[in-house]
Amino acid sequence: IGALSADEVADRPAALSLVVNQVTGSAIGGGVIAFGAVVAIASVVLAVMYGQTRILMSMARDGLIPR
Repeated sequence: IGALSADEVADRPAALSLVVNQVTGSAIGGGVIAFGAVVAIASVVLAVMYGQTRILMSMARDGLIPR
């Protein structure tokens, strides 16, 4: 048993926020979900950037990047 049918959330860009708004009856829950998504995306981008710098440094040290 779902909160909304699949047809209601299929073409929505923020389906999880829509479901939380419908279940709680207010926009605050959806806003919290949307804010959490933005924070999660930012942390993933920072982690990828940190990892990429280490990869590039190792490749340069091994002579795999042209000068």
